[in-house]
Amino acid sequence: MKTTEQQKQKMRRYYQNNKEKFKEYDKKRWETNKDIIKEKNNAYYLKNKLELLQKSHKRYLENKEYISKHNKEYRIKNGDKIRELEHQDYLRNIKNKLKTARNYREKNKEIITIKRDENMKIMHNKFYARHIAGRKIKIPENQICMICNEKPAIQRDHRDYAKPLEVSFVCASCNKRLGGGLNAN
Repeated sequence: MKTTEQQKQKMRRYYQNNKEKFKEYDKKRWETNKDIIKEKNNAYYLKNKLELLQKSHKRYLENKEYISKHNKEYRIKNGDKIRELEHQDYLRNIKNKLKTARNYREKNKEIITIKRDENMKIMHNKFYARHIAGRKIKIPENQICMICNEKPAIQRDHRDYAKPLEVSFVCASCNKRLGGGLNAN
């Protein structure tokens, strides 16, 4: 049986006129049947999880600007409260995080040692290349960046740390954009 628009409006008016009664009824119903309601809600969620997540995501996309604005306002208004809750959450979970990290380190000692040694070699090559280039290769005056050809070159960029004397003269923004050279990670 479908409800007509007129019936829906009538039901809305009735609800608006008796809002407090409905709230009181819901409150009593919740208190007496809390466990049953939670169990039913959980079962419904598990059964319809994908559909509910899709609906939620669609609603979010439709109201993205409003939600973003509302969240920013809420964070500004309740910053201290949020920080306190985040701190309590951190304190509650710190023991588990430390325990998980400790277990990982114990189980993966060999892998961690190998990775640490590799990183030490890379860092050694990186610092060695910088040191050699800094002493042996001076940046020419009025040198323009070899990447953007606009700004003055103020840094040396190594594409391969194993070859410390092969450098490009670049500006700071281009060097940052290029990231680490070979053997950098």
